[in-house]
Amino acid sequence: MDVIVERKEFDLNKLCSLSQNIKEVDQVRGIAACIVFIVTSGAKHGTSKENLSDELQQLGLPREHASSLCRVYSERLQALETHLTNLPFVGRLHSMERVKRDQTISGGGYSVTRPHITIDFKVENEDGIQSNLVCFTQDDINNIIVELESLKVQAEIFSKVD
Repeated sequence: MDVIVERKEFDLNKLCSLSQNIKEVDQVRGIAACIVFIVTSGAKHGTSKENLSDELQQLGLPREHASSLCRVYSERLQALETHLTNLPFVGRLHSMERVKRDQTISGGGYSVTRPHITIDFKVENEDGIQSNLVCFTQDDINNIIVELESLKVQAEIFSKVD
């Protein structure tokens, strides 16, 4: 929890020695990132130690490991909640809508239409609802499609793993 609350760096050597079955440093980093996500999400949403332990066990974590993690979670929960409340409020998506479709660039007697889509993301934060315009070109949209297809393939592979 000190990594989260005090923004300390992970001691990768120590983590690697604790995870004897995992030889890749990137896998250890991934596991550490998952633990940080689970713990901060639990604290952010007021999850009790018991519920967190049950959920971790349902995800497949052995009871002893879930108990150890939840013991530290409950010991450091107050500091973790204080840390999370001091972080800047990012905001929540209120709505989104397509605003414009193509952009015409003119100059020198010529005009060129560049295909793109502009989306207005309205985000609710401390100051109210703010509008954020984001422009996606055809290349951006193609890249998003490729990434989503890759995620779909990965999800299908992971769903077949027992």
